[in-house]
Amino acid sequence: MTARDGRRLSPLTLLLAITAGGCDQSYYAREFQVLSGTVEGSRSETRLLLVRVDDPEWTRIKEQRIACLVPADAEVYMNDRMTGFDAFGIGDTVELIGRFDLDTREERFVVSFAYIAHNEPPPPALVLAPPVPPTTQPAEN
Repeated sequence: MTARDGRRLSPLTLLLAITAGGCDQSYYAREFQVLSGTVEGSRSETRLLLVRVDDPEWTRIKEQRIACLVPADAEVYMNDRMTGFDAFGIGDTVELIGRFDLDTREERFVVSFAYIAHNEPPPPALVLAPPVPPTTQPAEN
C-alpha cells in the first residue's frame, strides 16, 4: 500500500491506520450486564435466542423482548453442567451475562455466559447396603 505522495507505508504504520480508523473503541469499553428472562424462541443455525426479559427496570428494550446472540465460545450451563446451544428450550428460565451490540441494525445482546434453569427429575435415591457382620471372630492373644 502506498501513501498519497507515492511512498510505501511501513507495516506498523498500516496497522496503526487500520486500527485507529477502522475499530470502534467504544465497543470494547462497554460494560458487561446481566439479563434474566424466559426463552421464547431459538434458531440453531444463527445461534440466536429470543428472550422475554423479566426485569421491569429494563426500559431500553422494546416490548421486554430482545434477540440474543450466543457465539460458539460462550459458556452455556444447564443445572450446573456445561452444555451447548442446543440445550436452550422454549420456556426455559435463563440468566445471561454479556454486552449490548449497538453496531447492528437491530439491537441485540451478545452472550458470554449463560445459565439455564431447566426442570429435571431428581436423581435416583442412593440405596446403601446394610452393614455386613464379620464372619469370623478375631483371634485372642
